Amino acid sequence: MARFDAVFVLVPRFSMIALYGAVEPLRVANRFAEDSFSWRFVSADGLPVSASNGIPVSVSGGLGGIGRPSVAVFCASYEPERALGRPMLAAVRKLARSGVLTAAIDTGPFLLARAGVLDGYRATCHWESLPGFRESFPAVQVTETLVEVDRDRMTCAGGSAAIDMMLAWIGAQLGQGLAVMVADQLLHYRGREEARSEERRV
Repeated sequence: MARFDAVFVLVPRFSMIALYGAVEPLRVANRFAEDSFSWRFVSADGLPVSASNGIPVSVSGGLGGIGRPSVAVFCASYEPERALGRPMLAAVRKLARSGVLTAAIDTGPFLLARAGVLDGYRATCHWESLPGFRESFPAVQVTETLVEVDRDRMTCAGGSAAIDMMLAWIGAQLGQGLAVMVADQLLHYRGREEARSEERRV
């Protein structure tokens, strides 16, 4: 039985490569860790969401069904501001208040920052959006890294950096040895510390 539940909140035009880059490490980890991880997709209204490549992805429910997962990952890419309605911001704040590890991919950090849950935290986002992110949210300690893990917040720049972020989470839950095994299976050899020092990777 899974011990760690990951919920991915999909925003219209999210990055599909980043989403599946985050999901696949969990699938591979289950080969070695007795199905310790589960995952599900939700959307603001419980309806399927189309990625930036136009492919729709089914979800299991809406924001009201998130519950209290081990981690909630907000997935965005183009036009994240389209998701900045009151229900989405309320969901972000509720998760943060309840102590859920709150994460975001690509431009997903804009959602967390607009909800005020990144104030005083280190955070990153896609390099193309970093100048605007830094200007819009001066209370956030914005960095030009691929992955930031700061207490109960995780952010990454999107693309293949989503793999690094989830490897870091897997390692924190069940040990770095498992994270290395998963990385090997994915032919993904870059270590997280190296990733943190790398800038402006698409």
